[in-house]
Amino acid sequence: MRWLLLGFVCACGDNVTPRLRQVRYDIAGVEVPDPRLFHDLQRDEDCVATPWADGATYCTPAFTPAVYTDPICSQPLAQTADAPAGYAATYFALRGEVSLRRLRPVVSEVPPPAQYWVLDRTECIGPYAGDASMHFGALGGELDESQFVRLRRSAPQGDGRVQRIALDTDDGQRFPTGFYDRALATGCSLEHTSDVASPRCVPDAIAATLFGDASCSQPVLVAPPELPAFARYGANDCPTYAPLADDVSGQPVFGVRGGQCAPVTLPEAYELYSVGAPLELPVVTRDRGDGMRIQPITVVTGDVRVADLAVHDGELGVDCRPGLLAGTSRCLPETADTVTYFIDEQCRDPIDVALLADGSCAPQPRYALHAGEIHAIGEPVPGQLFEVSTGDRCMPHVAAPPLVAHLIGPALPAETFVAADVRY
Repeated sequence: MRWLLLGFVCACGDNVTPRLRQVRYDIAGVEVPDPRLFHDLQRDEDCVATPWADGATYCTPAFTPAVYTDPICSQPLAQTADAPAGYAATYFALRGEVSLRRLRPVVSEVPPPAQYWVLDRTECIGPYAGDASMHFGALGGELDESQFVRLRRSAPQGDGRVQRIALDTDDGQRFPTGFYDRALATGCSLEHTSDVASPRCVPDAIAATLFGDASCSQPVLVAPPELPAFARYGANDCPTYAPLADDVSGQPVFGVRGGQCAPVTLPEAYELYSVGAPLELPVVTRDRGDGMRIQPITVVTGDVRVADLAVHDGELGVDCRPGLLAGTSRCLPETADTVTYFIDEQCRDPIDVALLADGSCAPQPRYALHAGEIHAIGEPVPGQLFEVSTGDRCMPHVAAPPLVAHLIGPALPAETFVAADVRY
């Protein structure tokens, strides 16, 4: 479940020192909460709400899965692309779900082992050859869940269809953490919050990418072991949400391949469900406050008012959120990714472009991220683009609708974007 962390309340007693603080950002004098991050004052480390194997949620520091130097997966090491630090985690499987069981701190870097194994649920798989390009770390003693702050989800609060929920701690702290759709009886998260005044609050859902008819108009869902309550289908940026309906396992299945609707063969063990009528989803309001360059935004739903993570940058004319750029924390706008094509029939002259969805119901990004730098997005590419296809042939690029390739400008200085200073 995706939650938007929104604020902080403490009902601590006079003699209680709160152990957790929500990480906040000072953006030109406007403070906003981080959507994921807390700071554990006792352990002096950042942490996020993470489910553990005992079924409870704890504020847990960042970790990497362990690898093992023996075929029964009893001797763990950390394995990372960079110099190992922090923690490595061990897991076990319960009812098909892999859960965090223990953390072990990385205490020192060690040479790559000649071979190692990985734990896949309850199976120890390997061996794999030690990779000299990776880093490995020796681990200290195990830490169990008692070392970390437990977080308990509160009952929904508010008089509207969309209510607020919070994470509570045993020492009396309360951190508003997300939203709850009372009509659907499930948590929901805001969709398309950048530069949108009234976003929908959408439930968690599994993408239905196949169809039950030869015209590819009736979506069906290949269900995972834990059956989801809702499916989403249609355009990725403006999907439709619907509940699951009938079990249609064993019926013909179709998918879109190369723009054509064609039969698809699924393994017999797969369960297939049709989807019901589209849901009418609730919307909330994002009120923009007063300010100079940076303007705070408040999410309003019924009698609930909570601070949004985003603020509005009046100079750039876009919403922005804290993020890292050139090694510093700044308030960054939503960005599109870039793709490299060619402008000549020999595929010798490359060009980096941003792909935007033409006619989308959601605002399209005005900036693109390329090689760690942010660029302004310009007009659509005026001519034909080319790409290297199979057999190293240079072929005309045919964009998949509704995507349109746009030019990007030069990299913008990091100082274009307002600093977002971390506060505990």
